[in-house]
Amino acid sequence: MTLKKPTIWIVATGEPVPFVAEESRDRYLRAGKLSEYFAAQGYDTVWWTARFNHNSKSHRNVNADVLVKSNPGQPDLVFLGSSGYRSHIGLARLRDHWQLGRNFRRLAPSLDRPDVIFCSYPTVELAYEAVRFGKKYGIPVIIDVRDLWPDVIYERLEQIVKIRVNGMLVPYERMARYVFKHATAVTAISTGILNWAQTRFQRPESKISRDASFYQFKQEAPAPGGGAEEKEYFKCQGIDLDADITRFVWVGNIVPDTDADALLEAIEKLPDEVARKLEFVICGNGSLVERVKKMSKNHPHLKYAGWVNAKQITALMTRSHIGLLCYLDRLDFRISIPNKVLDYLDGECRILTNLEGEIDVVCKGTDAVIRYPTGNVDALTELFSQIAASPDHFRQKFETGKAIFREHFWSDRVLPQIEEFILSNIKQDKERKNQG
Repeated sequence: MTLKKPTIWIVATGEPVPFVAEESRDRYLRAGKLSEYFAAQGYDTVWWTARFNHNSKSHRNVNADVLVKSNPGQPDLVFLGSSGYRSHIGLARLRDHWQLGRNFRRLAPSLDRPDVIFCSYPTVELAYEAVRFGKKYGIPVIIDVRDLWPDVIYERLEQIVKIRVNGMLVPYERMARYVFKHATAVTAISTGILNWAQTRFQRPESKISRDASFYQFKQEAPAPGGGAEEKEYFKCQGIDLDADITRFVWVGNIVPDTDADALLEAIEKLPDEVARKLEFVICGNGSLVERVKKMSKNHPHLKYAGWVNAKQITALMTRSHIGLLCYLDRLDFRISIPNKVLDYLDGECRILTNLEGEIDVVCKGTDAVIRYPTGNVDALTELFSQIAASPDHFRQKFETGKAIFREHFWSDRVLPQIEEFILSNIKQDKERKNQG
């Protein structure tokens, strides 16, 4: 007789939902890949997400606040209703997140109870409601920390209002302390972020031994990556993927909340004899896109390729040489590993960055990282010139990157580790109840 596998709720918003037709070409991120993995393994899996699409700033064409049954081998879905927002920062986003928490609180008791809840943090509200629900019904709740809320909110608010606001979001402070006091276990996307959560919210010492960190993960890109359709896409953007040139690539949002200003100024300053040997391809959305488009008209070595899907990213990475990781020198960036790093290493690219911290942990003992001082346009311009002068070295694919990727970020390696961790917490919780 085959034993029934546990029922798992995964609670996370802000990601693409590739199970929806209009997002089927988008890549699976952390919650999406976990949902796909557990459903394929035969677990009854429910992914709680939002009807509002954070990336497109629009509402998905699905029913809100109902359980959507999926095909066998795929997770069921719940799209929580909310009003949405236009800006990443503002009262509208706070209201939206409050609505998500409220609707989870209303709907969760009406569904069949799970054996475990794996919930992303943030949002603070959903994490709070998930832990409250788990505590009420005796269900273990694992909180998966991905970002430093509310600290990053304080930092951005202070840039706007020019006064110290740290600690002023009292409801968030209280909810966060409750979450980390009562969560069965805590995971995080890096050791640094895990340590931050445990310390920042005074997680009880008796529970810390149950916590663990698991890096972001993705499937290994197929070789050689990119067929005729992908090459044609980039050709239409003015990019010849087979050109004999040293190619830099940026994949992700290009916004002022990065060191993009320094990057763009350095690209703009390059002498013609250097620029002819290099190509900078920027993919993604953000408030600086119009500036990039305008620059590209006068600087042919700068290309904007729009928002790219998973296959297009693979095609680009397998024909690029250096990934750009130009962020502000902030704690949340230093102790994290952005998703673009996974793409760079999987594509056997070196990484040009100003950051020190978690990236040095995973790349230790290699020459994967090319570093420059944050905001230093002249140093960055000189570095580009040095790279242009050494094509034989920098146009070679960086095979060590693939080894780093497989060790730390390969989904075939990380997903079974998370599965084992979740099952261990279910087992420990049952043993504790039996003893009690």
